[in-house]
Amino acid sequence: PDSIGLRGVLIDARLQGRGYGRQAMTALPAHVRTEYPAARQIVLTVNVLNPAARATYLRADFRDEGEIYTGGTRGPQHVMRLDL
Repeated sequence: PDSIGLRGVLIDARLQGRGYGRQAMTALPAHVRTEYPAARQIVLTVNVLNPAARATYLRADFRDEGEIYTGGTRGPQHVMRLDL
């Protein structure tokens, strides 16, 4: 109940690799604290076949504790968390 889920992040393929994802993830905690003051954690999933996105989240201090979500239609997903 005190976690907020991030549903999706898309960076235009022509603009990937320029740091926009990292900038967005760096700004995200302040935005969530402002808009959802009761939230204590951000949770997201990232496809196991997307190591670049996973690395971006790790650089933004999300942690991967090894939990894999397999209940969706997009294949296995790393569950990642960021405490606020």
